[in-house]
Amino acid sequence: MYRVVKMDGKFAGVVTDEGFVVSQGIVLGQFTRDGLIRKYGQVIGSVSANGEVLSGEDVIGMVSADGVLTSHGKRIGLIDRAAGLGAGGAALLLLLEQLLA
Repeated sequence: MYRVVKMDGKFAGVVTDEGFVVSQGIVLGQFTRDGLIRKYGQVIGSVSANGEVLSGEDVIGMVSADGVLTSHGKRIGLIDRAAGLGAGGAALLLLLEQLLA
């Protein structure tokens, strides 16, 4: 089963059951059940229990209980709750977007 991630109201990618985040046919990384975010096997960030998206020790975003993604106080996306997506996949897209910006 695939879960949809939306950014700015548009389709941004999918998350597989194994936690791989795929956007435009490219595997961006993987969110693991222990809250770590990996790219090419290396830990590049994490999601805390209270929804903070972390890059190292820096908080670069938040995932709210209602699925809204914010970065620097600005709403940047929404988790499609109907698709059953957990915070991890969306947070991974957020983290990668921030790191690549």
